[in-house]
Amino acid sequence: MNVNLLLVDPQNCFTQPSLIEGKPNPLAGALYVTGAEKDMVRGANFIRKYIDFINQIAITGDFHPTKMISFPNYWVDKDGNYPKAFTIISEDDVIKGIWKTENPKKQEWGLWYVHSLAENNKKKTNNFFDLRIWPYHAISGTTGANFDSILMNAVNPYLDSKVSIIMKGLNPDTEQQGAFEADVPVEGDKETFKNTALLNWLNNAISNEGDILIGGEAKDICLAYTVYSILDYLPIEDHSRIVLLEDLMSPIYPELGEKFISDMKNIYKLRISKTTEYFK
Repeated sequence: MNVNLLLVDPQNCFTQPSLIEGKPNPLAGALYVTGAEKDMVRGANFIRKYIDFINQIAITGDFHPTKMISFPNYWVDKDGNYPKAFTIISEDDVIKGIWKTENPKKQEWGLWYVHSLAENNKKKTNNFFDLRIWPYHAISGTTGANFDSILMNAVNPYLDSKVSIIMKGLNPDTEQQGAFEADVPVEGDKETFKNTALLNWLNNAISNEGDILIGGEAKDICLAYTVYSILDYLPIEDHSRIVLLEDLMSPIYPELGEKFISDMKNIYKLRISKTTEYFK
């Protein structure tokens, strides 16, 4: 039985805790996901043990600019203050002037963006929500954007033969939480409509007839968005090929993680497994 493995955003900014054995961690992640470091160990063990049965591996990563629409410095209040991390900015907030874009030339886009997210919330039965301001994280060229070394030590021997690195989140005017498409596509940037590299990898996975195993971070945000988008793209007859490795993912918001798994089981009828159980 050969499979395809998709790993969503296994990066230091998500996987590195502030303390390791009680000592400060110099790689501490700006948006650490509780439990993610243990996911990386399980993922590395899985790859080493079953690499002969893995056709191809895709690893996605956020590679953000220093200013982007979900970072504090894209927005200001009437006094010129940036929003704090985890602030929610709604369409109503922008209409009322509670928040405006720091660059006045982006104001029209900013209003369209939050309006589009509001429309997504009405149409999609998943975790889409109003614009959430994240801590600065996964900025290109920083250690936070680097892939977790525990996982990569297992992957490195196969970089030439089995591994595709898939970049996302490069456009400053949209959040690309899911690897397959941006939350709001930007005209003129085709990668925000469909990520070509992931599209090609996914089509290869479908053609080789192996299951598509998925894990990564965070369970309720980037991984969930990625899976929902893939399900929207794939014909329903191929949904049975997707298997979620639940011990290779952790949530930022546990309640959203539970909703995601519930949707996958009860609405989409996906298989849920573990790295220690799938091949048994």
